[in-house]
Amino acid sequence: AQACVTAVATSAATVPPAVVPPSTPSTQNLPKLTVVKKANKTRAAIGETVLFTIEIANVGNVRATGLRLED
Repeated sequence: AQACVTAVATSAATVPPAVVPPSTPSTQNLPKLTVVKKANKTRAAIGETVLFTIEIANVGNVRATGLRLED
């Protein structure tokens, strides 16, 4: 028998406060995280091992700190 593999990943980050002068347009300095979780197979038999890779990238314009990933 085979089973479908479903995965969900979440992340949290501490966002430092942005200092924006009043004359500056409303562009915010924020981290922006992308999280991708991949399995090494799309189907697995009962008892078969499935390996997962989780990739986290900060594509924002400031450093992200205090990251915690729960899966």
